[in-house]
Amino acid sequence: MVNQQNSNEYNEYHKVELPALNQLQKLGWTYIEGKNFLPIERERKSLKDVVLENRLYNSIKNNNEWISEENLKKIIKDITN
Repeated sequence: MVNQQNSNEYNEYHKVELPALNQLQKLGWTYIEGKNFLPIERERKSLKDVVLENRLYNSIKNNNEWISEENLKKIIKDITN
């Protein structure tokens, strides 16, 4: 008999997470495993942080040179809260 928890994890990964990751990569996103961004590396404060704020900030700023600092901070806050 298959362990129900392992079966659910397999289904979630293969039916939801993996297709989403593949689609985002096709759209130009770069996938980096979370374990490669431990808090000690200062990319994030804890393992619960799913958005790398400095990267998001730099990406928005680089693609929208006209944006004000105030609006940029508001966007980052809206995305991360």
